[in-house]
Amino acid sequence: MNYATRMTNWKQRLSTRIAESFLLRAGKRLHHDRPDDLHLDGSLWRKFLANLYLILADYGRGEFPARRPPREQAFEEERTQYERIKFSNLQQILDDAMRKPWGDMRLFRQHTYELIRIVQTMERRGIKPPAKLLELGCGGGWLSEILAVRGYDVTGSTIGVVETQNSQRRIEALKVKGLQCALKFIASPMEEIHRQVPQGHFDAAFCYAALHHVFDWREALASADKCVKPGGWLFIFCEPSLLHTFICHRSAKIWRTQELGFRGRDLTNHLRKLGYDKIKVERPIWGEGLAAVFKRLLPFTVLAGSLVSREYWISAHKPG
Repeated sequence: MNYATRMTNWKQRLSTRIAESFLLRAGKRLHHDRPDDLHLDGSLWRKFLANLYLILADYGRGEFPARRPPREQAFEEERTQYERIKFSNLQQILDDAMRKPWGDMRLFRQHTYELIRIVQTMERRGIKPPAKLLELGCGGGWLSEILAVRGYDVTGSTIGVVETQNSQRRIEALKVKGLQCALKFIASPMEEIHRQVPQGHFDAAFCYAALHHVFDWREALASADKCVKPGGWLFIFCEPSLLHTFICHRSAKIWRTQELGFRGRDLTNHLRKLGYDKIKVERPIWGEGLAAVFKRLLPFTVLAGSLVSREYWISAHKPG
């Protein structure tokens, strides 16, 4: 047994002992008594304890950080994520997706800020209606719909077939309203999006808070690059830092999805490798006055009763 293996085993044994000690007795009880409860009565402290217990227990078992399954298995798990969730029925999940961003008042203000920032970021870089946009990982399609109403020609993509079918109702609703909008939805993994849409067709491609869920984010960005015109832009909106991997370990298990944060330099280095220039990285803080100053000193903030890592917002230009 080599030195590295001995050190790993020692750390795992220590991690298990701490997880099973009196120090985390409350966290263990919370997790095991309420294994599918994301909110734990809205208590930040209870969430912290349950998550810390699970991180240490899983590290001791060699299950943290989470290991990726084989590629096709990972794709299939993402496609069927909603159908496999135990704590809520599928129809309720799809209903919540259709109400987003207006349904959850705890997140309404945050989503509004982010929506405005997305539009302002693109339009300051010359991406204005009726530019052709490709959204990667659009989920329920709410952002694609709003951008289409604004006048963009939008293609939203997500891996889930059920989500894609549900999103078609947004198109039907716009027709009922008498709005002539260029909007469509397709089902595709991000890593294969260039096979599903015309290459070099879009003025911009963007991903909003979804890149950290994919099987291979480098492959996903390379695929998106093939879809962007020379002179176009690739945007990475609201992607979490490495701290997210720790903060969301328990919620990832409950949601049965991947929650892995990023190093900002890894994202920018890969964009440069793909040939992009004019790369700008921002880590915006929401709020005003002393609260905003304080938030800038920390790598995380609290949103809707949960810890949230500070996100990366990145703009990158594809030379013509």
